[in-house]
Amino acid sequence: MISNSKVSGRGLGHYHAREDGQEAPGHWIGQGAKELGLKGEVKREDLEAVAHGTAPNGLRLKAKRSQWRQGSYRNGHRAGTDATFSPPKSVSIIGLVGGDKRVIEAHEHAVLDTLKEIEETCSIAKIRTGGIRRNEVTGKLIIAKFDHRTTRPNDQGIPMPQIHTHNLIFNSTKCKDGKWRSLENWKFFRTDKKRLRRHYINGLGERLKEIGYRIKSERDGLHFKVEGITRSQELAYSERTKEIERELGESANGVRYKKGRFAALKTRNPKVPFEKERVHKQWKEMAYREGIAFDRIPGLVRTPKEIPLPTRVRLELKCLQISHRIKTQVSRVHEVWNKNRLSGN
Repeated sequence: MISNSKVSGRGLGHYHAREDGQEAPGHWIGQGAKELGLKGEVKREDLEAVAHGTAPNGLRLKAKRSQWRQGSYRNGHRAGTDATFSPPKSVSIIGLVGGDKRVIEAHEHAVLDTLKEIEETCSIAKIRTGGIRRNEVTGKLIIAKFDHRTTRPNDQGIPMPQIHTHNLIFNSTKCKDGKWRSLENWKFFRTDKKRLRRHYINGLGERLKEIGYRIKSERDGLHFKVEGITRSQELAYSERTKEIERELGESANGVRYKKGRFAALKTRNPKVPFEKERVHKQWKEMAYREGIAFDRIPGLVRTPKEIPLPTRVRLELKCLQISHRIKTQVSRVHEVWNKNRLSGN
């Protein structure tokens, strides 16, 4: 799925902040980024400069330079668009909990392919010559891509597995006359939104089938799920969805996008550092409780020499059970010994 939202100059640090409290390395992509010499890892100062409408070398990227006010951007200034790509929950469960890295790679390939489609068809600038306005497809976008792997933490402070990629498409594009102009986003937000979602979903689905997974399409080809993961198992890892639906109440079905987005912003918790190993262990224990049999999912392949997930979880739980029984037995022995000692036996 793809969600679009306008981005102002404020809060750009959110994209650099990874869910475990570390810095999330972003990467520059797009022909517009190449034109400016932006490549490789995204530096915070370069990100802020481009959002401000200025290239790192000082080149102005818009006709009118945005103004600063007390160290932040003026209200209403649109730095760009955040196009967030998220696969179905079953994909995140298999890739992050089941341990099949090929699934994450399939998502990444589908994202890059869809961004290329956006650049080739939606990079539109409005040009006025001789009193006549015309649209030009430039094929040159500046995009900062950030890969994230978890949701925000739930009320218990536990983030859930969710593969998603934030793509900051900046509000500047280079035209054929060599000038940089503001990007028109009406095509991306309205007319082509569904087409681009389908492009991403179809590309991801095809790659998953190529590596051996079986998928079932749902809802007009804009959604699918991987066979082997049930709806109830998906919901067990969908704490954010439950929180949003609780906030929306009875209007959850068929709710308008803006209302749903408001609920998402209202209910989300701040990012807090967490221990990866502890969180991954909790995910695996949850998989065992929910009855997810990764070994029975067609196509799933784990890292070589890795013990199958359900077996490993069973071993961990078995050790805990044995440890508990030993402690209980020792306590009983101590209790009997103390009674005998008091009675003089």
